[in-house]
Amino acid sequence: MENIKEVDLLLKDLNIVTYQREADTNWSFIDLSDTMERVTGYPAADFINGGKRSFAEMVHLDGISDIKKKMLVSFDNQTPFEVEYRLENANGKMVWILEKGIGIYDQNGILLRIDGVLIKIAKNREIDEKFQILQQTVEQAPESIIITEPDGSICYVNKTFCDTTGYTKEEIIGENPRILKLNLETNINYKSLWNDIVSGREWRGIFQNKKKNGQEYWERSTIAPLYDEEGQLLKFIGIKKDISEEHANSVELDRLYRIDMLTKVYNRRSFFELAEEAFFENRQDEEDSAVMMLDIDYFKKINDAYGHTLGDMALTEFGMVCSKSIRKTDLIGRIGGEEFAIYLMATQLDNALILAKRLRHNVENIELFCENGEKVQFTVSIGVSQIMPTDNNLDDALRRADSALYEAKRKGRNRVEAAL
Repeated sequence: MENIKEVDLLLKDLNIVTYQREADTNWSFIDLSDTMERVTGYPAADFINGGKRSFAEMVHLDGISDIKKKMLVSFDNQTPFEVEYRLENANGKMVWILEKGIGIYDQNGILLRIDGVLIKIAKNREIDEKFQILQQTVEQAPESIIITEPDGSICYVNKTFCDTTGYTKEEIIGENPRILKLNLETNINYKSLWNDIVSGREWRGIFQNKKKNGQEYWERSTIAPLYDEEGQLLKFIGIKKDISEEHANSVELDRLYRIDMLTKVYNRRSFFELAEEAFFENRQDEEDSAVMMLDIDYFKKINDAYGHTLGDMALTEFGMVCSKSIRKTDLIGRIGGEEFAIYLMATQLDNALILAKRLRHNVENIELFCENGEKVQFTVSIGVSQIMPTDNNLDDALRRADSALYEAKRKGRNRVEAAL
């Protein structure tokens, strides 16, 4: 350091300044390397021997008293010092400086000057600050974030993940995400999911998982692989959002879309969609099935005599009785004003007739009451048909059941007829 210019050539491409300065804390420079201009934007000569610029005035005031205090302590103890601070460069931007220095003393221990270096660390500092911001963003993100090793073991989860699942970080680290899996059949092909992400592709989908307390929840997930610069697989990252409320609303909207609001059975469109689908599934599986057509007898007279309010009550009670009389696997829909249809899964004609007769009896026993206390009862006519191997579609079977229904009406109503 005796001749500061000798090292200038070595430092010219680096953000490092070598200096000698007076024995004070005001950065009164005696000599500086030319790299001062690279670091501050000003020529070194501007700062030397009381030049036109004051380095001390460029240093940001934040923490400056602590910086000077550290220097004084090191001078008193005759030890090196190391401090970090910000200064404003010629472009008006703040850059970070790491300063390392040591006091030069005479034989009596009197401080003569300070030799040291100024190292511009702005880039490293910015990266560090950005990393801290990123780390805080991930930890405080409103979505659950989970990172696993290539073998699937969990190595990181954020706070939202813990809040959502009920697991602490200590409990979940090292576990496999399968710990959240419900023991149910789902439409998710886990083999396909795994093949996608190990092949470098992003996977998106919806899971139904369970929390630590066993409560089920729905989440929308994006899972992707993370690679290093050489293309080696490092981790898998999953970003997950709890959509339980959204899913429940979606299910409810779908239900409202499909259901006849008065009778709480499927509306015409949904019944035909679902029954047609069931028809072809049963055909493929070679299973017997049957259909019914039902019509409330003299419904117009009920409306005319007692009003539409009681007519609506009749439809509501009828829908309820029908729904309770069939199995959960069967389908019932309101396909007209007072006309209904039922699709019976895996049912032969004789069993369908038994159900139809029981249903007719249950409807006959429905009792409604007017505002004046008068009791009102009504009946139903039912046509039943077995689905035949020769049927091309659902309509073929429904037409036969409809013909049987009109035969029941022709024979006096409140009866069941089969299409033979």
